[in-house]
Amino acid sequence: IWLCLSGWISWAAFGCFEQVVWIPKEHYKELFVPMNVNFAIHRYGEWFMLMFGESVLSLIIVDGNAESTSYYRTFYAGIISVILLQHIHFRSEPHHSEEHALSRSRQSNYFYVIMVPLQSILLIMIGVSYKMFLYEFVHLDDNRRNLGGHSGTTSVEQQQTIADF
Repeated sequence: IWLCLSGWISWAAFGCFEQVVWIPKEHYKELFVPMNVNFAIHRYGEWFMLMFGESVLSLIIVDGNAESTSYYRTFYAGIISVILLQHIHFRSEPHHSEEHALSRSRQSNYFYVIMVPLQSILLIMIGVSYKMFLYEFVHLDDNRRNLGGHSGTTSVEQQQTIADF
């Protein structure tokens, strides 16, 4: 994770200097291939649909007995919130290249491309957090959580289970 984060930060920093600061505006079109903005908008839309789908998939795939009403409330709240996030995302995203950040300027194009990985990570984190909520309701036993599926363990054994996990 740290290697991926450091790679993204170095890519963002180098890209900022390369595309926004170092290269003059009149030489930019000579050095870079122009982007097909309509195609990029379509591909980014597909990517975000994939990320929303991963969030929903992480809600669906939960092992264990899911008989409590709290489980179903959390499950459906997660599904509804992901659907609403998807609706908000695609309502706020322009569908024509003239209005999109990718075609406004070099700076807006660069910052949009930089923020796509962050938004993807956040969407995956939303799905994982809902999955953790569902695991909380699946692994309840006598109103306390069984860590790692072990029951009747002491706090030292529970801490060791957390450390092993």
